[in-house]
Amino acid sequence: MARMRASRAIGCVLSLVVVTSACSAPSEPSSDASAAVSSVPFFAAADDSGAVVIDPRSETLTGIARGAQSPAWNNSIGFDRKYVVCEATCPASIASGRFDVVEGPAPEEFAVHISATGAQQLQTTDDGVLWAPDEAHRIVYVPGTDAVGAISLRDADGAPLNLSADDRPDWYPARDQKSGVLRLSPQSLLFLRRAKEGWRQAPLPVQGDVNFVCVDAGRVVTVTEDSVFVDGREMTTSGAGQIGSCDLWGNYLLTASYSNSSESGNSTIVELRTLSGSSLWQKTFTSLSRPYIAGASGEVAIATGGALKLIGSRGDVVLQQRGVVDVRITPGGDRVTLTKDGLVDWQ
Repeated sequence: MARMRASRAIGCVLSLVVVTSACSAPSEPSSDASAAVSSVPFFAAADDSGAVVIDPRSETLTGIARGAQSPAWNNSIGFDRKYVVCEATCPASIASGRFDVVEGPAPEEFAVHISATGAQQLQTTDDGVLWAPDEAHRIVYVPGTDAVGAISLRDADGAPLNLSADDRPDWYPARDQKSGVLRLSPQSLLFLRRAKEGWRQAPLPVQGDVNFVCVDAGRVVTVTEDSVFVDGREMTTSGAGQIGSCDLWGNYLLTASYSNSSESGNSTIVELRTLSGSSLWQKTFTSLSRPYIAGASGEVAIATGGALKLIGSRGDVVLQQRGVVDVRITPGGDRVTLTKDGLVDWQ
């Protein structure tokens, strides 16, 4: 079980899902890197109303409401679930799904529903909830056999719809939460746009095996192991490291390439560019950290080396805040930071 939990920690750092979040990594480093990351708390999810924090040290989930003086809830029941997402708004949450068994006995089948005040409802199920803004737009992964399962959702008329998916599906919502891309497999992507009763769907062309997707204002960026495509058009990148994540805001595109080895250690190569292809800056950080575009002006937020760094569109560090181990950018554009002691702040 220890290996599964360490794996989940590094997965959440690298994926991310914008306030999604399924804590699974598109390109997962070795367990040695995972062990280092799992010594500090990190966000499972955060939005403009609250946050959910995972602390591997105490093996707990904690819900924090924005502006509150103390946590809304704290429990360990859902700690070993594969997916943790906000239910409508944080800190109300659903912890669901289970990891593939790496060692030891198979984990129990259950999901945990946690209200904003901490009440828990257990449901015997192996299903994984990828997104839960409301009942009409809930997206659920139903495991199958031989690494083949199904995604359950509703179409635009509210009728149930089941789509074939592999055992590592992902949901990448747009910043406005009105659309997103559903990754059914590395070779199968579906663009979803909200309708009143469910989702309108359109398949997306795919070049190579897609590891990560970012979406904003109807534009879609797909990331393969060594290439980036903007609306299907390949963009030239630095080629350094394995591209593991991206972020998109207006005309700015952010990519992060990850590398970890016993010889050179961990590194994250972050590059900010315009959608036309012009590189604005590139920096290397000696940690495995997920960066985010922090506003329409192209500022980038990254928690690395025990500090938050806010980097301007020209590459200059405009803010450094010590003691920060994780950061998220909410759909409303606020910056949410987390300290090693588990303190959460919205800025």
